[in-house]
Amino acid sequence: MEKEELGFVVTRPTSSFISRLEEVGKKYDFNYQKSDSKVRLQGQESGRKDKLAIGTNIFVVTPSFFVVEVKKDNIDTL
Repeated sequence: MEKEELGFVVTRPTSSFISRLEEVGKKYDFNYQKSDSKVRLQGQESGRKDKLAIGTNIFVVTPSFFVVEVKKDNIDTL
């Protein structure tokens, strides 16, 4: 079974990380929505099941240490 979720830590400010996700979304022609601690990227073209959507949640552990959770929102197997 394929894992649908990934977690990792970052020490950069959340604004820097969110900006990078926006750049990636623009490069691959994804639509994106953002808030202070969440980013959602969604592909414009449908795969075999639906459009690929990726949700990202950022959790503050300390002011300089963040946990990032990335997961597929829609189940698409491109």
